[in-house]
Amino acid sequence: MSSPGKYRARTFCIDREAKGYLFVAEGKSYIVLDDCKLMGVGLCGDVCITDFVEVRPESVEQYTGLKDKNGVEIYEDDVSQTIIPEGIRLSKFVYFYDEALARFRKKRSDGEIYDCDAISEKGKVIIGDIHTTPELLEGSHE
Repeated sequence: MSSPGKYRARTFCIDREAKGYLFVAEGKSYIVLDDCKLMGVGLCGDVCITDFVEVRPESVEQYTGLKDKNGVEIYEDDVSQTIIPEGIRLSKFVYFYDEALARFRKKRSDGEIYDCDAISEKGKVIIGDIHTTPELLEGSHE
C-alpha cells in the first residue's frame, strides 16, 4: 500500500494497535502515530519525527474515510453488522479496497459485493476485524 492516507496496523513488540500514516523503508513497514511530534527540520530539508513504530506488514489496513453509527472509523478488513432496534443482527460485511475500481467496497457474508458510502454505513456497527477476531466470519452465511 503506497497511497497517502490513514492506516491501522499491529506492532511487533507488544502487539498493540497503532493508527497513523504508513511509510515503508528498507522492506519494513512503519506507522507514524497520529499524535507524533516534529523534532525539527534538518539542513537538507529532512523532517525528523519522534513517534513511529514498526508494524506487522500483514496487519496494515487503510482507513476507508467512513465511520459506523457510533462514530468508529472503518478500516479495510473490518467486520460490520447491522443491528436493528429489536436487537436482531443482520448480515455481516467485510470492507476491502477494490484495485480495479479504485475504491473501497464491502463483501456480505453470502459473498455479494456492494459499494460503500457514508449513508449506508451509518446503520452498521464495527464488531471486529478479520485479523484479531477471525471467528466473526465463522458460520456467518445468513
